[in-house]
Amino acid sequence: MCNIGEALFKEGEAKGKAKGKAEGIKIGVKKGKAEGIEIGVKKGEKKGIVKGLLRAIVSIVKHYGVTNEQAMANLGIPENEYEKYNKLLEKEGLALT
Repeated sequence: MCNIGEALFKEGEAKGKAKGKAEGIKIGVKKGKAEGIEIGVKKGEKKGIVKGLLRAIVSIVKHYGVTNEQAMANLGIPENEYEKYNKLLEKEGLALT
């Protein structure tokens, strides 16, 4: 009799572990997808902001005849980021000064 109870216990334990593992994987995948989407949205927002700033720099340079640096100053871009934006302008083929 003891062996039957032990066998049933082991069977139940194995089924419980399998079910728990399956649930854990399901939850992990769902959480991973949500985190991936969140990261993607943040990266997209950042890229959009940068592209908008690049367009604004070009527009100010063209319309007011100022340098890239003057345009960036007017947009409130910190001086330590001027080089970054100048490189991005060159990369995008938008460099004017």
